[in-house]
Amino acid sequence: MSANVAVSVSAFDEWAAPQNYFDVIDERYGPFLLDVCATPQNAKCERFYTKDGLAKPWSANNWMNPPYGCDVGSWIKRAFDETKNGNTTVALLPARIDARLFQEYICGKQEFYLLGGCTEFGGGGSRSRFSAMLVIFGRPPRT
Repeated sequence: MSANVAVSVSAFDEWAAPQNYFDVIDERYGPFLLDVCATPQNAKCERFYTKDGLAKPWSANNWMNPPYGCDVGSWIKRAFDETKNGNTTVALLPARIDARLFQEYICGKQEFYLLGGCTEFGGGGSRSRFSAMLVIFGRPPRT
């Protein structure tokens, strides 16, 4: 397995952010204008993309909880690239701090928080078997 691939431990790689988590995050970093990768059932913003979110324009302040399968790197790279346009994207991601993607796009470049324990996500059918992190793309880490 390549170090830059975040693999879900479930056959289901779409994990809905718990509403109570999102509400706190939205209060602190929002309001979010766009959920860049959602389903109609788990969208957290009034505006959201269900298809082709990587190919569509993003807003100034985005929410992102991407599928945690092999393509998570494309979402991380896009969120990073959006910072060059002055846009902020707050992302709930699997905490794969040893992965190349973390080292290249997050560590020392973005504000991030490791969320302790295994998060109880909606839609995955149970509590995750992995830790999560919250990354604020567009905010440098606090010193």
